[in-house]
Amino acid sequence: MKKAGVLFLVVSVLFFLYGLIGYDDSYRHSNYNFRSYWFWGIAKWVGLLGGLMLIVDYVMDKNEK
Repeated sequence: MKKAGVLFLVVSVLFFLYGLIGYDDSYRHSNYNFRSYWFWGIAKWVGLLGGLMLIVDYVMDKNEK
């Protein structure tokens, strides 16, 4: 359970940092809404996949006992 949680946390932080500093200011200002849309779309999928990983890990732990 902890492995999936840690992996999810690390990936979330990486995507958050990418959203903040992953592109230069001039590009961000000219395409701000477009970039925000893609960033939140990616963050949503990362959250969904992280949640699925936690559920799968929990189910596998239960089956082992």
